[in-house]
This record gives sequence, C-alpha cells and structure tokens, in this order.
Amino acid sequence: MRHKVELVVATLLILGTAALPVHADDRPVKNKGLYITPLRHYVDSDAGTIQHGSFTVGNYTNSTINVTFFAEQFSVADYTYDLMFESPSKEDWTAFDTAQSTLKPYQSQSIGYTVRIPHDATPGGHYFTLFAKTTIQNGSLTSNLQTASMLYLTINGNLTRSSSIQKNSAPWIVFGDRIPYQLTVKNMGNTHFFVYVSGQLQGFSAKPREPAEAHILLPGSIRSVGGSVSAPQLPGVYKVVYGYKTDYGQTVERSNYLLYAPPWSILFLIGLGVVLWPFLKRKRKSPTGS
Repeated sequence: MRHKVELVVATLLILGTAALPVHADDRPVKNKGLYITPLRHYVDSDAGTIQHGSFTVGNYTNSTINVTFFAEQFSVADYTYDLMFESPSKEDWTAFDTAQSTLKPYQSQSIGYTVRIPHDATPGGHYFTLFAKTTIQNGSLTSNLQTASMLYLTINGNLTRSSSIQKNSAPWIVFGDRIPYQLTVKNMGNTHFFVYVSGQLQGFSAKPREPAEAHILLPGSIRSVGGSVSAPQLPGVYKVVYGYKTDYGQTVERSNYLLYAPPWSILFLIGLGVVLWPFLKRKRKSPTGS
C-alpha cells in the first residue's frame, strides 16, 4: 500500500534535499546521528542489464549500532512534491550486498547495491529509495534513526520530455522590495528532467536578471515552483517576465504588467498634494466683481 513514511528529524532533513538540483552539495553533514552519502544517484541503463552502485553510511553516535538496509520505490505528491513510498515495491529490482552492517562509533562503511533490470522494463524513469535504518538505546530512551539515498533510474528507449505551465500568477501592484511569481508546471513526458526557474523585470531602472533556481520534475507529476525578482529603483509601470528553461532546451515564459508603488512614493504624492492644494484652490477660485 502506498503510504507516507514519517521519519525522525534527521531523516526529514536528508529527504528534504532529495529533490534539490543536481548541483547541490552532496557532502554529508557530520553531526550526531546516522548519515548517508551521496544523497542522489542518477543512472541511465538499458532494459535487461544489471547495474552496480554503492553509497557510504556512517555512524556519528557514541554507540555501536546495527544498520539495516532496504529499498522502496518512491513517487511524489502533486504540487507539494512530498515524497511517497510503496511498500512492497511493484518493481523489486534492487538488492544490497549485505542486509545489515555493524558500525562502531564514528565509523563509516561503503555499501554496495545491485539493480537487476528486467528485459521488459518500460522505457522512462523509475525511482527508488535506498534506506539505512538503526535503533539506538540510551538508558530508557529508544531512538529510531533512518536516512536515505535516492536512485533516479532512466531506462533507455522511447524517452519523451515535455512540459507545460498549468497555472501562473504575479501581482499587478507591488509595494515591497521583491516581486513574487508562481508557476504550476506539469511534466508530460516519461522521465525526469530539471527546470531552471527565473524572472526578470523590464523597464526603466529595472535591475539585472538574477540566477535561476533548479527543480526536478518527475514524469506525470505537477509541481508548484516560484521565485521573486528585485523591485526597481524608481516607481512606475513595469513588465515582469517569468518562466523556466529545461535541461533539454525548452523555454516557457509568462508575463504581465505591474505598478510598482513603494511606500515612500505614496507619501511623496500625498505630501505634494498637501503643498499644492492651497495654490490649486486659489487658482480655481472665481474672481469677484466690483
């Protein structure tokens, strides 16, 4: 049955990074607990082949621990991209060189795994989670630690990569120093890819384009992504252009005009009106005859 796995805080921190860009730092955070590296594996393979890989698991506690290993397929929830796991996995392709390992305090070990891909495997993306789990007993307190490495497996063949914006939004009037935008993007292909999201303001005193932010999209899924651009230096009407580029060359953009009215400009107009009002009132006053 498909279910969401509730993990301890350390696990959430690691799985929360699983969908980050490929350029993210994969070095383990050396802290108390159980760690694993790398956090992600990207593998391209043909159907009917066997793939071998490995990861490193480490014990950053003061106790000797027994670590068990298991794999589950994963998918993501639309919009939020929360991870969901299947147990048992429909595609039981992954096996570990060892089912369990004993690690002394601050000891690490390389763990090998094998992926046996059947001849009738469907071309496209297949996604697995390689879990490491242990239990630590500290007096009467029992702590369950779990961490994971994500395997993004692409089976070669008829691969399709296509995406579209399902919904987009940006404000029509802005008062602050950032101009937010939001996109809902659907992956209509059969494998994962990255989208590089960015925006730019066009008009007088607009600032340069800022670096794009990368997000991974799994096949058939919908993801909410967004960002913001710096407000211009001066108030006025501007055009905001925002969207994404994919790692396979597609560019999709949306745009709208907006009014930038920082608080100081509103106060300036009010003050100017107060100063000019007596003169305008006097000018509009009709002269009296004798």
